[in-house]
Amino acid sequence: MDQIPFSGPAKRLTDHRFLNLFTTEIHTKDGLHPWIFASRKTEPMSGPFRPDAVVLIVVVAGADEPRLVVTREFRGPLGRYELAFPAGLLDEGETPAVAAARELFEETGLTLSKVVHVSPAVSSSAGMTDESACLVYGEATGTISKAHLEEHEDIEARLMTLAEIRNLIQNPQVDIFSVRFYATLIGFLTAGKIALPPAALSLTTLYRPVGPEELKLIKESGYRSFPPRLPEQPIFYPVLNEEYAVQIARDWNVRQSGAGFVARFQVRSELLAKYPPKTVGAKIHSEIWVPAEDLTEFNRNIVGLIEVTAKFGGDRPAAN
Repeated sequence: MDQIPFSGPAKRLTDHRFLNLFTTEIHTKDGLHPWIFASRKTEPMSGPFRPDAVVLIVVVAGADEPRLVVTREFRGPLGRYELAFPAGLLDEGETPAVAAARELFEETGLTLSKVVHVSPAVSSSAGMTDESACLVYGEATGTISKAHLEEHEDIEARLMTLAEIRNLIQNPQVDIFSVRFYATLIGFLTAGKIALPPAALSLTTLYRPVGPEELKLIKESGYRSFPPRLPEQPIFYPVLNEEYAVQIARDWNVRQSGAGFVARFQVRSELLAKYPPKTVGAKIHSEIWVPAEDLTEFNRNIVGLIEVTAKFGGDRPAAN
């Protein structure tokens, strides 16, 4: 199906800190129609579709069976409590996994001990907002506590067994179910167990320092793949931490091409078993060496979009 084009950039209608109203027009077979929507972004409908928030589907291992982490939080627009998963907004520069660990600890006191899957940015309620979130699946340890809640937060965390989930679905009370929460519970009941995604869906975050020309080709791909290597470039090497990528982009790419950028992306972890990390200096200087002939397969295993997280040198804006 062809994408319905917007007639122009969105126009901001309000001026609030976390959420604003915008208006735009869309083309339909009947002509142009105005559309008002809410957004957390300063410039909606531009650049890659990036997540605003994270939602955590997390279990705590028990002696008999795993327990699902659930929150009951008062929501002003609903005027009542909502049953949902721990969730929160991403801070500037955070990866979904880092934001998930922070939000889980703040809302529940639990520690995120393992991440098994991070979804791409998924829409929330596309008829009224462009808000998106990454679903982070993982395991947690610790004891539930309210000690780290902010003063304005009214959140009760609990751990639920499959039997308690079944009772909750069969006997709903006055609390409102989050749509993601309800759909996930039905999935667990249908499967007959509380289970996380299989290891084949596990993702690893990697970084790639790039110059302006490579970034241009990444943009042309829709921020979904890296360009083929040149004949004199037998290896494609992403790195395992952002600090190392920053060093290369700042100290090498700027010197070579006038500007350097740090690209962040996620790859299916199963693929990386073929490419053991190589340390080429200090501990942070850890790389993955992918033969040029494997780059097509590597690109197919990128999940979500390639994001530009930093820019150094040059007078041209980052291409995101």
